[in-house]
Amino acid sequence: MAQTGVPFTDLKRLASDLPRLARALAAAGERLALPGLAPPELRPFLTRTFESSSVRVYRFLARAYGTAEEALRRIVFVNPCPLLLIEVEGRGTAARGANRTPADLGKALRDAGSLRERFDAARVVVARRALELLAPRGAVLLGRDVAKVLGPTLEERLGAAATLEWEHPARAVPETWSRGLARELARRGLLPRAAAAGR
Repeated sequence: MAQTGVPFTDLKRLASDLPRLARALAAAGERLALPGLAPPELRPFLTRTFESSSVRVYRFLARAYGTAEEALRRIVFVNPCPLLLIEVEGRGTAARGANRTPADLGKALRDAGSLRERFDAARVVVARRALELLAPRGAVLLGRDVAKVLGPTLEERLGAAATLEWEHPARAVPETWSRGLARELARRGLLPRAAAAGR
């Protein structure tokens, strides 16, 4: 996301699955090679060209609507984390960084007193604002941490049937993850039935 501005979207996936967006960004003078669109202070730490989650997510998008471009006319990613969390190790030219999620930071945030509560409250604000702006028919909460923090807010607004907790794609089997998600959303009436059958 730091490289492209789109969650679950690395530079390779941007070029291969979102060619119109890639062309528009290139025409605007944006950088589509490493480190991409990231701010200068983060660029030394963004050296990976491939995000494993993108494989699962883009397989689902293609299964649901034929192409990712078509799917993203109907599906919106909302990152419930208001920060990009980079853990920096080492100093100077030896410094390297790893992207972290709120789930990775559990102990560190718990040890910081009220920081976790304030952090999660900010995530709920992001989710509520997205609900106001987008008025979605449903939501998929990717991962236990997101479901724990945002589930009650989304269920209250959308109802339990339209709020689905699903395994985070990071380490899932791509075909099983994408097929299962499409089937469950179709069963709940949130996707066309054709998506459940596969394309």
